[in-house]
Amino acid sequence: MKENLSSSSVWSSIGQKLHKNKKNLISVLLFLLLAALTFSAICDDFVKAEGFKKVECDNEPAAKQYAANMSYESDSYPVVYFKSDTTGEKAYEEFYVPGEQINMERYMALGVVEETTRRPMEEVNQFFIDLETLFSNEDFTKAQVVEAIKKFIPNFEHEETGKNLDQKM
Repeated sequence: MKENLSSSSVWSSIGQKLHKNKKNLISVLLFLLLAALTFSAICDDFVKAEGFKKVECDNEPAAKQYAANMSYESDSYPVVYFKSDTTGEKAYEEFYVPGEQINMERYMALGVVEETTRRPMEEVNQFFIDLETLFSNEDFTKAQVVEAIKKFIPNFEHEETGKNLDQKM
């Protein structure tokens, strides 16, 4: 039987961990990326797990207005969904290479790499040496980093939109 990654207990557990320790955010984000869920589904489940009722707003100003007018004890939570246009945000993430055996049946929204060939340690060490050399240059560019990763992971895909999440926020 497949495990359901969108169950309320999963999201409740995530919410509790986030409230206790903000450092868990990185772990949660990695989990969410790997879970291949849409951001709106993640938000819906998280809002519900935290005990709120979602109020979907047409735009950010409408959501802010709704939030400004609601009482502190309100059980509703305004959300806004929009198409992503920033670099690095994709509908789903895949972290495997051709030739690896992937089990897509174990979980409902997560594939598991079960068999893979290991790279020689010399190649792995050289990759880190290359990155350290690149980062030691004050003028390194994002394009150079992407190229270094592509050299080590040939099927690595990066879609550059010219707009990052910090700029959007």
